[in-house]
Amino acid sequence: MASPLIRTIETASLSFGPALSKSDVPFLLVPTAQEIANQGCDIGYDPAELKLMVKEMLSKEDIEFDPAKIDFGLVHEGWNSKVCSFSVVAW
Repeated sequence: MASPLIRTIETASLSFGPALSKSDVPFLLVPTAQEIANQGCDIGYDPAELKLMVKEMLSKEDIEFDPAKIDFGLVHEGWNSKVCSFSVVAW
């Protein structure tokens, strides 16, 4: 599993390439595993743009698995919003 941020996908791909080359090892992107900061490197991309960027990025890397195995299923529209989705009650 990795956050759907470009830098974490690249790190996981390069670090775990040998394991990811095995057919029984999934590569799942999990939006709740992202940074909560609102800095440029911590803001992800909409799903369609992310898929294109990952495909392009990994085509330039020497990875040991097929990038098509990356599961974007949990990466939904708005996953990269840094707007708080819950209320905090002050006592």
